[in-house]
Amino acid sequence: VDRPEAVVRFRHEVQAAARINDEHVVRAYDAEQVDGIHFLVMEYVDGESVDRLLAREGRLPIARACSIARQTALGLQAAHAQGMAHRDIKPQNLMIDGSGRVKILDFGLSRFVLDQPADQSPRLTTGHVVLGTPDYMAPEQARESRTADIRSDIYSLGCTLYHMLAGRPPFPDGSVIEKLALHLSGRPRPLEELRPDVPNGLVTVIATMMARDPAARYQ
Repeated sequence: VDRPEAVVRFRHEVQAAARINDEHVVRAYDAEQVDGIHFLVMEYVDGESVDRLLAREGRLPIARACSIARQTALGLQAAHAQGMAHRDIKPQNLMIDGSGRVKILDFGLSRFVLDQPADQSPRLTTGHVVLGTPDYMAPEQARESRTADIRSDIYSLGCTLYHMLAGRPPFPDGSVIEKLALHLSGRPRPLEELRPDVPNGLVTVIATMMARDPAARYQ
């Protein structure tokens, strides 16, 4: 709030997010200020987040996990059509309303953070700004957050789908640095070992979503 250009950028990103008109994306309505406090006005979703669902149920039935992933993909595609990537797809950012509809939270805010001056952005190491959640972060995003695109979101969605089926993220143990290193060069435990009832075709879909090379993923 002490830098007018940041306030302008915040409002700009909210306006960009507001252009995404899709039933699977939480709508951003306005950005305003009252008495120096800046705030975002968004759609209210009467439901719960996927991370709370997983905390309660451990892992989900295959059909339900696939439905959540499919609906998320539709929302991501609508955003991609507007030239936007999310950069932080994870169970906490997926809401399920009372009718079972999935809605993606927080579009635009990740790009706003990335565009702040380096000395005021979240930092992992000197000269390296990292935005995202290590359990679900694409390898290229771990290297340089600004390069993340729709394929990075597909990777994160693959990790989320893996979590919904396995009851744990692909790399559940270790520090932030260790998890990022595993996304860059490791292999998660085969899903079929953790969940033998998952069809082979679905295992292949998730493996494609989580390919280390963005060009090898769904585009």
